[in-house]
Amino acid sequence: SHDLKNHILVLKHFKMEEDYEGIDKYIEEIEQNFFDIKRRVWTGSQIADMILEQKKIQAEQEGIAFTIQAIPIVEWMFSDSETCSMLGNLLDNAIEACKRMEGNTNKWISIKIENQKQILFIKIENSVSEAPVMKNRRPVSTKQNKIRHGYGLKSVERIVNKYAGMITYQSKDSAFQVKIL
Repeated sequence: SHDLKNHILVLKHFKMEEDYEGIDKYIEEIEQNFFDIKRRVWTGSQIADMILEQKKIQAEQEGIAFTIQAIPIVEWMFSDSETCSMLGNLLDNAIEACKRMEGNTNKWISIKIENQKQILFIKIENSVSEAPVMKNRRPVSTKQNKIRHGYGLKSVERIVNKYAGMITYQSKDSAFQVKIL
């Protein structure tokens, strides 16, 4: 949503200036970024797989090792917008946590997605330099403006609750883990 908001601002500016050629060029540039992504199949959900690939590329550009262990899911239960919100927010948080680590330490993100006895299981784990502060069993945003941040996890939790699922957060050693059932 962060990128989309900025893209919309740029497009509105072009529209205000009646620069329709600029709009076309900008849309082509955005499309190129998405179409350059290799089409890999991990989950079988086109949106989930596209987001996983995009975040993998983004993480690796930041020097973060990124591993995906997934099996195709017969029935991906989430809508495209829910998939985008859930995976996008969780992976953005993992990437941000790794980027906050000092120096060239071992930065990594690991994703596991599978069905366990017909229950969807998603685990996203990432390296951290220190465990996040928790409040009401939820990590507290480290961003300056606390009022404007922290909605990503609330959005993820809303989606998980919609499907009568469970989400847990856990810190252990030098890692932070989010599990969704």
